[in-house]
Amino acid sequence: MGKGIFIALLNPAISAIFAGGFFLLWRHQRDRRYIRVLAFSYLAGVTGFLIRGVTPPIGGETAKLISNAFFLVAGHMLAVGVVGRFGRRPPHLALGLVGAAGLSGLSWFLFVEPNMTWRIFSINFALAAMSLIVVAEIRSAPRKIFVDQVLMAALLIYGLSFLVRPLWIIAVAGAPGTEGDVFMSAYWISTSVTHAFFSVLIAICLITGIALDVIGKLQSDALNDPLSGLLNRRGFEERGREVLGRDPAGAMPVTLVLADLDRFKDINDSWGHACGDCVIAAFAGILRDAAGGEGIAGRIGGEEFAIILPGNGLASARLFAEGVRTSLGVIAIPGMPAGTPITASFGVVERAQGDSLSTLLIRADIALYEAKHGGRDRVVAMPDRMGERRLRRME
Repeated sequence: MGKGIFIALLNPAISAIFAGGFFLLWRHQRDRRYIRVLAFSYLAGVTGFLIRGVTPPIGGETAKLISNAFFLVAGHMLAVGVVGRFGRRPPHLALGLVGAAGLSGLSWFLFVEPNMTWRIFSINFALAAMSLIVVAEIRSAPRKIFVDQVLMAALLIYGLSFLVRPLWIIAVAGAPGTEGDVFMSAYWISTSVTHAFFSVLIAICLITGIALDVIGKLQSDALNDPLSGLLNRRGFEERGREVLGRDPAGAMPVTLVLADLDRFKDINDSWGHACGDCVIAAFAGILRDAAGGEGIAGRIGGEEFAIILPGNGLASARLFAEGVRTSLGVIAIPGMPAGTPITASFGVVERAQGDSLSTLLIRADIALYEAKHGGRDRVVAMPDRMGERRLRRME
């Protein structure tokens, strides 16, 4: 009796703990709605196991139908939660069809042609299909860290166990002879132990993944500017030093473009800070599109921006800046009259032997100063020697 109670309560207890854990996580991460779905998935599992093994029969066959329906709901919601963790659309149609097929088979072999073996196959094969659908969905997800690989492997093995385990157990030990034999049968014990193991493993993988996601977001927020969507000064300097550190000898050309919006205070004073914010965001979008995947763009001051262009010499960087300057001149900003001039000045320099990021920024700032005092709305590209001479005079 004690052994039977332990087996009956093992999975409800485990699932209840993780249901509560996921719910507490969701309370602190409400924007990650899939965490709440995971909590309800484990809660549905608790309900299914309690109805199946602990509460008195609710009319015998009805209790079996309801408990297995909760198992299918738990599988469906686990699939939705896992897929949501990877930012993909849940395959509700496929999961719903599989669940309906499993419940239909269960009902047929419960009420029409009673057969315990085929009831076992109906529910297990449906849960196997749900697990394999999840694996197929997340397999093509673009970003997977190590814990995601472990999660995918666990789901794959768990799904296959729903196919192999009942076939093997019934072939070796046979199906439970009567309803009273079920809870101490080899089939039910293997089901309980397998479910307990994989429910813990999957939950640990998900919780670890969520924790790493939160840490990654905090790190990203620390390095990015929320208004422009570009790197902030700290993030730009970290990425910039990383790029320069890859080629300390300076064999590959690297250029730095420094940009400053002209008379930005006048824009704020004349049209309001909301319009000023729109100008910042629009200019950042132009820089991001122009820089592409190789360039590193950041907002390093109020209206000051910097772009590192690896693999580009001074001439191509100047063309880059001219293109950005031209694009800025034709944008329309909500709240500002059409034709209102919005311009920027640019300083362009190329890395010389021994240049650090700080030196590059100083030289680019000198070039930007020349552009500002030369009438604004222009690009000044400063050759190495000219920048070095002016830098020495400043020192």
